[in-house]
Amino acid sequence: MSAKKFIVPFILLLIIWGCNEPKHKEISPIAIPINHLIVLNEGGFTYNNSEISIIDIDSNKIFNNVFSQKNNTEMGDVLQSVTFSNNKYYWVMNNSRLVIITDTNFVQTAQVTGLNSPRYLYVVSTSKAYVSDFTSNKIAILNLTNNQISGYINCKGFTERFVNDPSNKAVWVSNRTTDKIYKIDIESDILIDSMALSYGPSDMEYDKNHHLWISCSGDENKKIKSTLFCVDINHKTIVKKLESTSATNFWTSRLCFNATKDTLLWIDAHLKKMSITESKYPSSNFIEANGRIFYGLNTNPINDEIYLTDAVDYSQNGYLLRFDKSGREIGKYKVGIIPNGVFLKPKY
Repeated sequence: MSAKKFIVPFILLLIIWGCNEPKHKEISPIAIPINHLIVLNEGGFTYNNSEISIIDIDSNKIFNNVFSQKNNTEMGDVLQSVTFSNNKYYWVMNNSRLVIITDTNFVQTAQVTGLNSPRYLYVVSTSKAYVSDFTSNKIAILNLTNNQISGYINCKGFTERFVNDPSNKAVWVSNRTTDKIYKIDIESDILIDSMALSYGPSDMEYDKNHHLWISCSGDENKKIKSTLFCVDINHKTIVKKLESTSATNFWTSRLCFNATKDTLLWIDAHLKKMSITESKYPSSNFIEANGRIFYGLNTNPINDEIYLTDAVDYSQNGYLLRFDKSGREIGKYKVGIIPNGVFLKPKY
């Protein structure tokens, strides 16, 4: 075969191969804006497509796929939550069964492995954290010095959110497959108390009066409605009990407060809003879903802006929706798949 006959097919082969070469994600030196929102994109279960989106509040610019661009690797499967402490982000990856630790530029520095189905991480001290779990019937104790699991707290059921006890010597954790919240002594790392409410305690937040508000999902099969509780946690007494007026929705979630902590917001298919002085569950909606799937919620402690995420159909890219405190939509940003939360660094 002549050299000419050999070269021509070889060149054609290179062209064909080049056209079919898989596209690799560009590693971009994203400059993290000072005032920004962090959107947690959960991703599809088993699809390994969790991601972080950043919204520049001042310029309205959006940066998607931040983790992969910063680290040249996929983030993992089902980004559940994030906690910020000591200039580190702790990203809880539910179906990857680990916690990713990054610096403030979202570059990975370490990870915690060996978890089962982690949900939320609560920093107890500079050297210790707790991680709730969906399936393991126990809460993991993390050593934040070496990023290893140092022990467990037995707690049967689906443990979820944590809040500090007013004594500063304990924390409370909600349990979604019981009707209780549980008290953990942070010195001994054992359960020391509990309080019965209604089925499915989940989110917990304190108001300006230091009363603890707790959302309970209820159970459709058992005909138990979603319920909000206002509790005096010092005396373990129920101040208020408000049952959902919805006949079809059994999922009251994403409790949060305005800046002065006298107004409560949450998702009950639509966005609900209520003063803490009210004694009845609101029958009207503050922001109508209008076919959108409200999935994540947060508020800005500076200007009371409201941030909702729309999961669309749980398979395509979702949206971050930005509202002023009156409920007027002032921004819409296309983010990643199944955005489940919006996070603001505490100093913002």
